[in-house]
Amino acid sequence: MLSSSSSTRDYKKIKFVLSGDKEFFEEVSESNLQPGDIVLVPFLSTPGINSNIFQHAAVYCGDGGVIHFQRMIPSDKSGRISKEGFNAMKKERGKCRILRKKGGINLNDFRCKVRKAMNGEAYYSLRRNNCIHFALYLLDMAEFYMKLGTGGPETWTGPQTVAGAVSTAAFFLCKEMLGQHFDEVPDGVAEPQPGDLFLFPLASGCPDWWEGHASVYCGDGEIIHLEGSSGMSPSGIVAKHGKSHLLRTRGPAKVLRKKGSLDAAALQQRIRAAMDQVVEYDAVTCNCVHFALALLGLGQFTTDTVGATT
Repeated sequence: MLSSSSSTRDYKKIKFVLSGDKEFFEEVSESNLQPGDIVLVPFLSTPGINSNIFQHAAVYCGDGGVIHFQRMIPSDKSGRISKEGFNAMKKERGKCRILRKKGGINLNDFRCKVRKAMNGEAYYSLRRNNCIHFALYLLDMAEFYMKLGTGGPETWTGPQTVAGAVSTAAFFLCKEMLGQHFDEVPDGVAEPQPGDLFLFPLASGCPDWWEGHASVYCGDGEIIHLEGSSGMSPSGIVAKHGKSHLLRTRGPAKVLRKKGSLDAAALQQRIRAAMDQVVEYDAVTCNCVHFALALLGLGQFTTDTVGATT
């Protein structure tokens, strides 16, 4: 089933984002960010594209995060909707501009669309279904096409399968550690709690399920994890994705719950800190498993990335 805004696509609104026309938006300072503000940043450096031109659009959704839509792999039409930290995106991409819709937005409708989008899937089209359409859709100003609900399994997984997790998962998530620190939750996928550890299968098809891609449930249907960047860049990507999206793209998950009490406030503080950092990914020493366990207070990560709480 396809879902889109009831508004008709308005070329003048889309053109504004590229030209700077002030008919629909006003420019504001980043020190006064509000949910619904459009964040314009340069494209990541790509041959033939001027990265100093503001062309990639994201939307601030509160709590230091932005949501955006981008093509997963240049050679196909797969798109990905994800949340990242505003400061991390700005640090990675450079300068930014903040645009606020004149007249304001319906905050409840906006948050509802954000929640649905995080568990949706969409194809990417440079002309018809791109980051600008997505940003304006969230503000009820343009159409954006995506599938909602469970749907069938995806046929792609992308280059960010985190193959390096195999080399460290057996060390961190061996049976002894599982029994000492975690309990398996039979209904955890259906009824997760913040701090639950989600283990997804690796593309390699490793027979031991604890040797998998590790992520942490944040609440509100979202999961945070660390992935390796595509290409030769050593940078990692800390991002939140919808639980349903990850179940479709990565397959069934095992859910583990830390024994004893969990400091929910400390967890959320670590998550916010992680979303605002640029991480240098290393398959052996700094991968998804290290990241997930650090969020739960069970492992060490670089202090610049997941800060200690006080």
